[in-house]
Amino acid sequence: MKRRRISIIGIILALLGIATLIMALNRANTFETLINEARADVVAADYEHVNSAYEGKLVGVSGKLTAEGILSDNLIGIGRRTVMLRRVVETYQWFQSCDDACEYVKTWHEGLIDSKDFGSNHVNPSEQKYESQDFIATDQKFGAYILPKTLIQKLSYDTTLGPDEIAELYHGDLKIFNEYLTNSADPSNPAIGDYRISYQYVKDKTITVIAQQKGDSFAEFRSSSKETFFEVDEGSETAEEFINRFAQNNKGINWVLAGIGIILVIFGAALIYNSLKGRK
Repeated sequence: MKRRRISIIGIILALLGIATLIMALNRANTFETLINEARADVVAADYEHVNSAYEGKLVGVSGKLTAEGILSDNLIGIGRRTVMLRRVVETYQWFQSCDDACEYVKTWHEGLIDSKDFGSNHVNPSEQKYESQDFIATDQKFGAYILPKTLIQKLSYDTTLGPDEIAELYHGDLKIFNEYLTNSADPSNPAIGDYRISYQYVKDKTITVIAQQKGDSFAEFRSSSKETFFEVDEGSETAEEFINRFAQNNKGINWVLAGIGIILVIFGAALIYNSLKGRK
């Protein structure tokens, strides 16, 4: 009976491995089509001028992204000129770490940790007064173009509001402790259930966009394989450099998937072989 269960597990693992290999192969083929069509169709567009002749084409545009308006967290009363602002809320809680025995440590954690199995001496709060939230600019100017929200939110936060900025911007009842706003009675010795709030934002920077030109904005470029190109990244790159880097990143993902598939097939086949061998 035990050998039969092992054999079934082996079959399942082998099938999962085969499915992963097929997925990796299909993904490689569809992305190869996308990359080839992108390389053939892309044109370098002028950051300062929208060329109507490029309407519907895949374009590459590099230039300075400069925030125009202030994004505000009206709930807390913090605002800053940026294209993307994030309120990060962390709660001081118990964290369980189990190896041979379970240990409990106090830690700051974004989101609530479920403590129903921790015991009566390690109880975490069940609700938060505030939650983390992103604030994203809508239709931000990018040279002669309008950068849509769906591209802006692909950017990564790169800067944290410092204590001097927070002191200048905040006029509420929470304490300022380093780069945090907190309700702790003693911020250097917080209690379970205390919370702290910090802010991250995207500073003005040079970016490169690869997407389909749609009027004075951007939309998804869709290949014949139904894959899409709608990307933005930091720094100034030619369209060719951007697409080559994008292709290399996706090739790496495909190799990882293929490796996982091969390992599953080998491990599954080994279980099947050992199970059958044990029956003789």
